Amino acid sequence: MSNDQIYVITGATGWIGRECLEYLITNGVPKENIYLFASRQQTLDMPFGSFAVASLDKMADYVFKSPMVFHFAYLTRDKVNILGRQVYTDTCLSITSMMMTALKSWPHATLCYASSGAVYDGQFKRDYYIKNPYGFLKYMDECSFKEFCHAGGNRIIIPRIFNISGCYTQNRSQYALTSFIDQAKETGVIHIKAKHKVIRSYIMARQLIDICFKWMHDQKGSSFECFDACSDEAVEIGQIAESVQRSCSHVVHIKREIDDSLESDVYLGNAGAIFDLCVKYVVALLPLDLQIKSLINDF
Repeated sequence: MSNDQIYVITGATGWIGRECLEYLITNGVPKENIYLFASRQQTLDMPFGSFAVASLDKMADYVFKSPMVFHFAYLTRDKVNILGRQVYTDTCLSITSMMMTALKSWPHATLCYASSGAVYDGQFKRDYYIKNPYGFLKYMDECSFKEFCHAGGNRIIIPRIFNISGCYTQNRSQYALTSFIDQAKETGVIHIKAKHKVIRSYIMARQLIDICFKWMHDQKGSSFECFDACSDEAVEIGQIAESVQRSCSHVVHIKREIDDSLESDVYLGNAGAIFDLCVKYVVALLPLDLQIKSLINDF
């Protein structure tokens, strides 16, 4: 790793951006080599220091040569109902435009674009935009960045994120894993609202970033990589609650009414490609029980 290597993180104040920042600092990247961008100019206070964050619309004003860019900036899917479909779409397209403009001014940039498992619903169906703009726009971004990088000789890695865990998770009540941990710690009772089966798999954000970081530094690697960011450990959310229960040092109860007649909600990727990358870059994905123990210690 070069001592003058520049790293860029967009969406730096979001929870994956914070995980990425901590990863870089922990792995010896000098603070002055890391440039952070978010929706507005601000100061980001982290347990290991304070960092200046510039506005996304100022990215193209910076002069970088061969930067490694982690592009996490995006509106989450819950913002569709809050903003409305048109405003949501315009905002996401604006973020993409700003990133593309910046990349054009940064020669030989290597890009990590964080996509989503939602693209599998939207990539072949234009009418899916009406049902879920998030998945459709993510897929359009994938195509745009891939085409741009191919034309310019840039390398690009695209993890399609399904479910990830991390210590900087925001809006914690919206996610089963962090919600269960908080309920267990605060009240000793985990309430599971879903009456149908909900099946997921998890990997840790820091391990996802580790894979991408090592790929980006592998100059003998391919020019393009796309993989599902998931594991092959499929779990029902009741099992997640039970794992949280086992990991707590105090008594935790679980309350749930389940209706087996209801259709299951399954959101799982294909772990084949990520396992190949893990072997190549010596990354051992943590099983869910160990992820949860780590998170309980971190929170």
